[in-house]
Amino acid sequence: MASPKANADTDAAANGDVSLFGLYLRFRVPRHIQRSSGLIWLITPVAGSSQLLATALFPLPSTKNKSQMAVEIKVGYNGQLRCEATHGPSGEQLSTDAPTDNGGKGESFSPTDLVATALGTCVMTILGLVAERHDVDLKGTNIVVTKEMVADPIRRIGSLRTLVMIPSETVKDEELRTRLEAAARKCPVHQSLHADIDAPIEFRYLG
Repeated sequence: MASPKANADTDAAANGDVSLFGLYLRFRVPRHIQRSSGLIWLITPVAGSSQLLATALFPLPSTKNKSQMAVEIKVGYNGQLRCEATHGPSGEQLSTDAPTDNGGKGESFSPTDLVATALGTCVMTILGLVAERHDVDLKGTNIVVTKEMVADPIRRIGSLRTLVMIPSETVKDEELRTRLEAAARKCPVHQSLHADIDAPIEFRYLG
């Protein structure tokens, strides 16, 4: 078997003990460990020859299914239907409260309010990204998301109506307006909503 090509992932070679993922391997001849093609290879010189013997030990832990965009949100319960969420990467925190029609005090965003908030901020962020590519400043743009709940057959969000208001002087080009509107409707949050949620996005160019 041909040995895998040496690369930056090659570990130091020596006689003796080598620790590998918590396991100790004792070698009697010079060998080294190399990671390649998703496997861990044990490279051993063949006695009386210039050849190397490559032996696959076991697979490396796979990272193919691990999202590089994963974000951890930690949620703690503070009592009286109030929760505190902590954003893993930044440590920023926000609180939620159950609404008054569901046993809470309504002193902060409810969990479903945050869905509406996520939609509005996601649309605005996507619009900002597209605008920046065309050297357009969307300062003065505002978005209003109106959330309505339904109770039958279960309590859930029934609709999220989004109104985007852009100063007409900011975006005069019709082609760019079309690009912005198409991009907004493909924002990750809008694409993640359940099909039963009515979620239209309306654009108005003011002034």
